[in-house]
Amino acid sequence: EGRFNSYALLRRLAKRPPLKPAETYRTLLGLADEVLLILIAKTKSESVKRQISAYLTTYQHVKPSLTGEDLKKLGLKPGPLYRKILDRLLDARLNGEVKSEADERDLAKKIAKA
Repeated sequence: EGRFNSYALLRRLAKRPPLKPAETYRTLLGLADEVLLILIAKTKSESVKRQISAYLTTYQHVKPSLTGEDLKKLGLKPGPLYRKILDRLLDARLNGEVKSEADERDLAKKIAKA
């Protein structure tokens, strides 16, 4: 699939200004490493190469500190809200908006109130 969509993926990654780390993560999520290496080989853009490399070496390994169990301890009712909060925490972690578990707790509470 990645091979067939490679030009669309490369165009998306080449956007100006460059994608935020969370956007890069969401764009490349689920693609096989071989497909990512093909994308690196196909592009002439150093920015795109850096984004793919960052995904391979860093972004795909980033996880929020909080888990569903932690959200339950915060008094939140299990359900679709958990996915929304955990996805937002991951994006915030990738984009450097949160640095600590305490930051994540504050953000989770803010999202739950919204």
